[in-house]
Amino acid sequence: MLRYYIRNRKMAQQQLNSKCERWRLKLQQYQFTVRYIKGKHNTVADYLSRSPVDNG
Repeated sequence: MLRYYIRNRKMAQQQLNSKCERWRLKLQQYQFTVRYIKGKHNTVADYLSRSPVDNG
């Protein structure tokens, strides 16, 4: 079951654009839930996008 949450409310299927719909169709074989996390609470994703890269 795939659920979309935007600002703590479930997004209706008819609100999905065509790109999201294609992803939904590809991912429907998996069972997971996508939830919105405020940026200040999503520190792991923030770290991954800002971590230094060792070019060595």
